[in-house]
Amino acid sequence: MTPDDKQIFPSDLHPPENNLIYETMGQLLRLAEATSNPADWLTRIFPLLESGFGVSAMMLEITEGPALRCLPFGQPTLLAVEDSSLWKRVRLRVTHASAPLANLVLIQPTTTELPSRIAHFLSHQLGQMLALEKMQRQIAEAEDRSHLRIRELATLYEIGQAVDQIDTAHLMQMIVERTAHLMDAQACSLMLQDAETKALRVVASHGLPDIALTQEKPIGDGYARQVSDTEQPLVLKGDMRQSRRDEVEPHSEIACSMLVPMKDREGGVLGVLAIRRHQPATDFSPEDLRLFSVFASQAALAITNVRLYSDLESRASELTKLSSLSRSLISTIERDPLLERIADDLCSIVGFSRCCLFIRDGLRSSTFTPRALRGYPEAIGRTPVKQGEGAIGAVARRKAGVLFDAKTPVAEEEERERSYRQLRGLARSLGTNTFIALPLLNGLNECLGVVVADNKGHRGRREPITKEQQRLLATFIDQAAIAIEHAYLYVEAQENSRNILKLRNYTESVLQSSLAGIISTDARGMIARWNRAAETTLEREASRFRDKPLLTLLSELRLTESEEHLLSEAIGRVIETGEPFHQPKFSLHPQGRDSLTLNLMLSRLPDQSGVVLIFEDVTQENRLEAKVKEMHRLADIGQLAARMAHEVRNTLSPIKGAAQLMHSDYEAQDASTEWPDIILSEVETLSRLTSEMLDFARPIPLDVRSISVASWLQGAVQSLTVFLEEHRVNVHWELADNLPDIHADPVQLGQIVRNLVMNAGQALPVGGDLTISATYDEQRMALSLGFTDNGIGIPEEERERIFRPFVTTRTKGTGLGLPIVQKIVHQHGGDVQVISEVGVGTTFFVALPLHPPYDMARALLEEPPVISRQAVGSLPDN
Repeated sequence: MTPDDKQIFPSDLHPPENNLIYETMGQLLRLAEATSNPADWLTRIFPLLESGFGVSAMMLEITEGPALRCLPFGQPTLLAVEDSSLWKRVRLRVTHASAPLANLVLIQPTTTELPSRIAHFLSHQLGQMLALEKMQRQIAEAEDRSHLRIRELATLYEIGQAVDQIDTAHLMQMIVERTAHLMDAQACSLMLQDAETKALRVVASHGLPDIALTQEKPIGDGYARQVSDTEQPLVLKGDMRQSRRDEVEPHSEIACSMLVPMKDREGGVLGVLAIRRHQPATDFSPEDLRLFSVFASQAALAITNVRLYSDLESRASELTKLSSLSRSLISTIERDPLLERIADDLCSIVGFSRCCLFIRDGLRSSTFTPRALRGYPEAIGRTPVKQGEGAIGAVARRKAGVLFDAKTPVAEEEERERSYRQLRGLARSLGTNTFIALPLLNGLNECLGVVVADNKGHRGRREPITKEQQRLLATFIDQAAIAIEHAYLYVEAQENSRNILKLRNYTESVLQSSLAGIISTDARGMIARWNRAAETTLEREASRFRDKPLLTLLSELRLTESEEHLLSEAIGRVIETGEPFHQPKFSLHPQGRDSLTLNLMLSRLPDQSGVVLIFEDVTQENRLEAKVKEMHRLADIGQLAARMAHEVRNTLSPIKGAAQLMHSDYEAQDASTEWPDIILSEVETLSRLTSEMLDFARPIPLDVRSISVASWLQGAVQSLTVFLEEHRVNVHWELADNLPDIHADPVQLGQIVRNLVMNAGQALPVGGDLTISATYDEQRMALSLGFTDNGIGIPEEERERIFRPFVTTRTKGTGLGLPIVQKIVHQHGGDVQVISEVGVGTTFFVALPLHPPYDMARALLEEPPVISRQAVGSLPDN
């Protein structure tokens, strides 16, 4: 028991006074002797404190620099409880040598009390444990630092041994000299094992004759085998006279020898290090063996590092060459320049004296043609080979390379094999004994060609193909195969691109040459294509709507609400269902222009990549069809009118004759002639009607002459002076200065003017103004005439009927004036239209070409000149 313990348990404390405290402290002390770990001790004593003094939770707060480490015990939730009527917190300060180490927090019910002796013992014992734990941790850390320092020194020593001597020969010679000097030996030799031949050769020696450096000893007998096989050192003492020849010559002057294996990092034997002492000399001790083994290990490590450095240097050189080869490969993509570059690099970078590339004529061909030769006879370049034929074809077929050396002895059976004879024949044709042939394989393991190379110089000097050349070539041809494949693919891509361009141009030509309008959208629903026919039909430029929704076009056209709704629904249905939509003779009525009649087709492109809208403008055909129907109807009416006129005329002739006789008789009798005059007037009216009917029904040939428009118009109107004065019509002229002469029938054109002027006068019941205008459209080469009055106007429901025969709004009108005007205008290849507003006035527009068509029947079917309403004016303002 320590002095401190004696203070805790004074001699005057007797168990009967406080048996619980005494027993508890005894148990606490016994548990402290059982463990030195504070956390383990607290875990063990917590049940005692809980059962004896009501401690429900406990936490040790250890201060570790700026951090605080907490170890809870008991009920963790109670550790967050502040002092209350039920629980209280007791904090014990843990110190050692007056230095604070930690705090012990206890949670107790308010009805219990922890004795001060127990609290002092807990604080004291925890202080000792924590101080001991801290000291042990510091010792462990010091030991770790020491071991780390030792390892660092060893590592620095090893690195220094590897870096100080990068020349392998000098390094190994230094090893044997230093070893012999430090081990007080007269001879030392370092033997390395060849990885392929398994022979030991002295590469460095001290105290041995120079001939030892030229001898190779196969591992199979002698002490070296024993050391290599067992990988254990060997110590020889005394005179080593024996029949076996070994690395240590058996001479009587030799007192003792040691042989130690040198191992690399993986535990493989690199060679053997041997030393010997001459007579008189003491034998090698175990300490000498240990020290010699250390030297052997350091020698092996240094040799391994130097070899590694040399290998890294060689690899770096190879990587530099491969980098140069890679840059060369990516410098061009065209096949023939690429093959020439590859052949150049095989000679200049890889180091071959001669090379040749046998390249497949195409990705689907089985013939390999020499493409790039360096140093080989021209006859080689003129001999293509097929896959499987000869040595080159065999390499291509087997997809495996071959390194051939005619001087390498082979078995008699192998020499008689066909493959060997093919290789020997290729070597003779190349003029060399040694060559290498490797296939060029792409990622799909397809042979694109074969590379053949050798090292025969210009003066017949033949150098062996080094391993470095083999490694470089094997790596380079993989990259070369990729580059060649890319070149083939580039050629194919160019050809495909040209074909695609041709196909695209052809498709574009077909698209633009189509008479039907075509509009297509992409998968987003944006307009992508728009041909010239669509521009012409819709009178919209394609550039305005590219990459815009198709519905934007419908809004731009300003169709009627029902038409736009119908088209929008049709487009949505086609996109959703994929079923095509076809609507022949679909009528559209865009604002600001004449109505259109279209054969409309909508369909969805494959893979829902968009829709295509195809429409054919059949407006003209529809109009021609209506004209033909109208012509047939008018022909029927004309035949009926002609027949009726003939019959009426036959009846009117006797009536007129009788009325004239009655008129003469009444005049002779001085009687009133009123009734005969009425009969004669009505007969005259009927006669005029029959004449108009005959004029309308029968074709009238044109008597075409050159007419001065201004003088002709003024003359025709002047003949109606009496009529105009009677109807109080004021005529105003708006004649352009550039009016040309036209070729037309002046009589029939005069009838047009008379009918239109008289219609205007009859539309002015109390008089008014009549404006006659004339303009010339040089672009369309058409004459536009306008007759505008400020009369009563024509109701909208009557405008479509005024050009029909026998339709009139006057009581005494025949209804043939305007149909005759339309007939004459159409015979001249022109057109007549009307605009009118009730209460404002009426304007008749007449468009005439400069020359009438020769075929009058065709003139009725052809599209008449377009009337420029802006040129001839508009309705007058009242």
